[in-house]
Amino acid sequence: MAATYGRLVAIDVKPGSSSDSQSGLNLLKPTIYGRLAAEGCGRDVAFVVIHPSSNFFGHYLLGPLERRGRAILALNTRFAGNDVTLTMERCIQDLGAGIAFLRAEGYRRIVLLGNSGGGSLAAFYQSQAERLTITDTPDGRPIELSKEDLPPVEGLAMCAAHPGRAQVLTDWLDPSVTDETDMLAADPAARHVPPEERAAL
Repeated sequence: MAATYGRLVAIDVKPGSSSDSQSGLNLLKPTIYGRLAAEGCGRDVAFVVIHPSSNFFGHYLLGPLERRGRAILALNTRFAGNDVTLTMERCIQDLGAGIAFLRAEGYRRIVLLGNSGGGSLAAFYQSQAERLTITDTPDGRPIELSKEDLPPVEGLAMCAAHPGRAQVLTDWLDPSVTDETDMLAADPAARHVPPEERAAL
């Protein structure tokens, strides 16, 4: 029988823009969800594992950390399963809501576990929590973030983190495509070009 860890938590977050979701309900009252594995754990330290768009409810660190007496919150952003409308600036706002939830639960120290695509999200979050500089999203839309939205954490730990969505998605571009309107139009000589050589194409 499979083990289940933790309790489901629902956390209200600030509304975003009309492009955040196709669900009218989620636009009116956006909520994110997490799984808090904390049975038998004290309130000294809580870990948070999050990804911009993947569902981390079944994350492999839930059981091991809880068994070692360390609480862990596996948190989803409002963009779970939805890369199309994902905005990283909203993701850090969601992460801030999760951290505020843990503070309200009485956890004294919080550590972000930056796993996979959550690595760049965790680093981005803490950089803005320490010194908020963002006023617009990359497409020029204004975004209202406040220091209250982004309570800083006490630690970051990277665990098999990749260099970030922008770099990974750029590396996935196919340099052999010669016509974006024709899915079969490609230059075979341009296939399998190492990423560091793509800029010269």
